[in-house]
Amino acid sequence: MPKPLLNLLFLVVITPAVAFAQIDVDRVLFGVEYTFQDQAMVDEPGRNTVSTPYKEEKVRLMAEAYRKLRGLPRSAITVKTSWKPGLYIHVPGEPKYVINSEPVTVEFNTGPKTLSQLKEAAIPIFQAAEQVGLVGYVNPAAERSGMGHVHIGGRTIRESPWGQNPHLLRNVFAYLHKHPAMLYGFSEAYDLGNNSNIETFHNDVRQEALTKVIAEYDRDVADGKIRQPLDGLYRFLELLVKYDSNKIGFFEHYRFLNLEHLRSQVNEMTPDKEGKFTVEFRNFRPPASADHTEAVGRLLLSLLHKLSTPGHLEKFERISRGRFLNFMSASRIEADWQVVRRDLDLRDPLTDSMILEYVNVMTHTRKPVEISGYRAEISRAYSEKEFKGSFFEVRILANQSLTPPLLAIDNNFLNFEKIKIARAEYWVAVVNTRELKIPKQRFFNRPDTYIKKRLGGSSCRLVHPIGA
Repeated sequence: MPKPLLNLLFLVVITPAVAFAQIDVDRVLFGVEYTFQDQAMVDEPGRNTVSTPYKEEKVRLMAEAYRKLRGLPRSAITVKTSWKPGLYIHVPGEPKYVINSEPVTVEFNTGPKTLSQLKEAAIPIFQAAEQVGLVGYVNPAAERSGMGHVHIGGRTIRESPWGQNPHLLRNVFAYLHKHPAMLYGFSEAYDLGNNSNIETFHNDVRQEALTKVIAEYDRDVADGKIRQPLDGLYRFLELLVKYDSNKIGFFEHYRFLNLEHLRSQVNEMTPDKEGKFTVEFRNFRPPASADHTEAVGRLLLSLLHKLSTPGHLEKFERISRGRFLNFMSASRIEADWQVVRRDLDLRDPLTDSMILEYVNVMTHTRKPVEISGYRAEISRAYSEKEFKGSFFEVRILANQSLTPPLLAIDNNFLNFEKIKIARAEYWVAVVNTRELKIPKQRFFNRPDTYIKKRLGGSSCRLVHPIGA
């Protein structure tokens, strides 16, 4: 276990609950998509097997276990009628609960809950799963899990944090866009990039569109056009529509922030209508326990609290291809988490442990190497699933070089960034061996045969130049 994060876990000081002054906590509603699995589900081929007899039996057993734990009558369970095979559980005074099969998992959904209700609601769900031999996820950092997406909204749009805080949605986009710890540190391993559950807006076309949306919104703010809280939400949604296209998909389901439930409001504008007008955070793996469920809720409320500061417009940063490639580095994510936890005033060992779990998937591959006179470390890095094993992190202690090391593969310079983990500073860069057409295992075994020191100059080029 890496010492910096180990220290975070044991030196953490638990403080009284933060008062979320900018957020009406009693009106914020969470919809947690709990998912559970066992090794048999993990071993399913592909990710398209929605239903199998095995999973349908687990659905039945878990629903029955939950019914007994809650003291509900047998009549509380009825057959689900929509396309995903499953069951409804009728809990008095609440919307129907749903349990159904999904690819590699069984999913359980309750009605919307406030933060104070999350843990109590989650306890019997996890107890029922345990009774039938299921866990939140089998693999570390939840590779091949069912994800654990979290919806956030309110009874109406006006009562939701998105309607009460004018710049909030804009600020969440800006914050997550530049923080890999929030984008990926709580997500399913390797479930990133294109053709995934949590696609971002970092490719050239999408980032250009998001840049225009935020720039035009900020001009409207400067011109005094955002006068009421709802003005901000509706204007930001209008701008997303204005700059959208099939190549961008601001309202597509498979984005790290899923806005499909707000899309209708661009035309309807019915802020007092009750319904599912939520923002879905898809960048979360399933909670491992009821306590983790509550911790994720507090993390997200801390984020919304920070980004709802009156008048605050979170600085938007364009992320170059090289910087985004470095988002795949476990060290980069670990360092960024220390920034985020300071930003959000977080002191929660459970969220720290979730980051640590994600980081540790890679740290066991780390090994010392000598590269052009530098004592370095190399480890595997994250990537899209189809390129797993092709990305590598190169890490060098910063006291060996006050400026970024001039190391290159042929004429392609490594895009080093300085990071800080606890008290140590490092230069970190990620290498995509697939793009460079380098045998991945040979590179991992002998990176020094490919990476050479260069003096720089016009004859050399950055394969991922800053600002691209």
